[in-house]
Amino acid sequence: MRTVFQRGSALPYPQMLGGKAALSTIIIPVFVGMFYLFFALTPPCFGELTEKDVGQIRQIIREEIEPLKIEIATIKDDIKALEGKMATKDDIRKELEPMKIEIATIKGKMATKDDIITMNQKIGDKIDTLYGIIIASFVTLIVVIAVPQILIAYRERRESRLSKEVDELKQRIVELERKNIVT
Repeated sequence: MRTVFQRGSALPYPQMLGGKAALSTIIIPVFVGMFYLFFALTPPCFGELTEKDVGQIRQIIREEIEPLKIEIATIKDDIKALEGKMATKDDIRKELEPMKIEIATIKGKMATKDDIITMNQKIGDKIDTLYGIIIASFVTLIVVIAVPQILIAYRERRESRLSKEVDELKQRIVELERKNIVT
């Protein structure tokens, strides 16, 4: 693409750029020129404070500072009052001594891990003993109730068997008497 430059300008003709650059090449210099013109036409303002203005400013500052001074003074008084109420190191140490003694007594009363293990073993032994007593009682109860019943049943069976034998022998005797074998 061939570009044609204006004399004294580094930009190509706006027609060569398809019209998009035409806007920027015309509008930007116009705005810059208006900007310079605006500040050139505006007369500079030189504002000076009069003695009366300075006095009013001082008065306003004094009025604003007075309540702050009073508030600072009350805060200082409050700090002094609090400093009087604050505990010293000696006061704190005096309060800590009974606490340290109490902590030491509590630590002395506390069970250690070994104490807990020993106590757990003792409780386990007592529970095992209790289980043994319960089992022995149960076995004794069964023996007391069951053994007589078993003996009674055994005796009754034996008696019934013996009575059957006696009955059989009686029948045989009767048969033999009939046969006259036995006199």
